[in-house]
Amino acid sequence: MGLTLSIFEITFAALCMWLGVRIYNRRERWAKRALIVTVALPALYVATFGPACWLCQQWLLSPRAVWIVYRPLTWLAVRGNEPISSAIRRYASVCGDKHEISASHLRGVVRYWSKSPSPIVYEVLLSKYELLFAKQSLQQRGSAMQMWRQHQVVFDSSGRF
Repeated sequence: MGLTLSIFEITFAALCMWLGVRIYNRRERWAKRALIVTVALPALYVATFGPACWLCQQWLLSPRAVWIVYRPLTWLAVRGNEPISSAIRRYASVCGDKHEISASHLRGVVRYWSKSPSPIVYEVLLSKYELLFAKQSLQQRGSAMQMWRQHQVVFDSSGRF
C-alpha cells in the first residue's frame, strides 16, 4: 500500500506540473479546467469521508462498503504517521464516528470486537487479525481466519448486533 501511494503521489504531482506548464505557456482553457478537477476531486474525496462515517453510525451505509471505498484513508488512520492518523481519526470523530474496540481474553485467545459500525474499526480489526496470522502457525491460522470471517459477517449486516 505504501509503494502504491508513493507512485500515485508522484504521478499526481507530475500531472499537476504538466497542466501548469500547459496553462502558463499555451493559455489553454481545457488545461485550466483539468487542473481544477484534478485538485478538487481528491479534496472532495477526503471531505466526504466524515459524512460517510456518520452514515455508517446511523446504519444507512455498510461499513464494509465504506471501508472499501475509503481504504486509503482508513489505512492512513490506522497505520499512517501520527499527525495524519490523528487528523483523520479526529475528523471522523467530529462527524459522529465512534471507533470503539474491545478485546476479550478467553482461554489464551484474544478476540477483538466492536459494536461500532465504523470503517476505521474495520481497518483496525483487519490489522489485528493480520498480526495474528503472522504470529500463528499454519494449523492455528484456520481458527484466526474463522474469527475474521465472523467479524465480516457482523459488519456486513445492516441490522444492529
